[in-house]
Amino acid sequence: MITEPATVLSVDGTNVWVRCETQASCARCAEGRGCGAWWFGEGLKSRLGRVRVINPGLSLREGQSVVIGLSESSLVRAAFLIYGVPILALIGGAYVGGRLPGLGVEAAAVTGGIIAFAAALVAVRRFGLRSNRTTLQPVVLGAREPTV
Repeated sequence: MITEPATVLSVDGTNVWVRCETQASCARCAEGRGCGAWWFGEGLKSRLGRVRVINPGLSLREGQSVVIGLSESSLVRAAFLIYGVPILALIGGAYVGGRLPGLGVEAAAVTGGIIAFAAALVAVRRFGLRSNRTTLQPVVLGAREPTV
């Protein structure tokens, strides 16, 4: 289980919106002298830091510190869905496009790959938006004890 500390932003029935606490990944980033990836993370912090998690029935309130978790197998499945499916579609579309008569092998392969890749991105996005699968979502594991 992969765990992360978070703060409750709002409670909505079985769902809880939390903000994950940012942790510097290296000493240079913590000092603000990192490689530049820190700026990318800071720019997306407001969007990426807010996460919907499943509440297993705990009594939670806004501002409370909690620990959220996601199983390793869920992370692997989500990564394959987000990265693997579009890449496989790109390769498959290029293969099929290259076999079709018409534009020429290279142009048809590129066109087929782009069309299949775009279709896979749309399909993955729609699946992700409609998916309420509890196996692919993080869960509140419990309240976190305040540090003194």
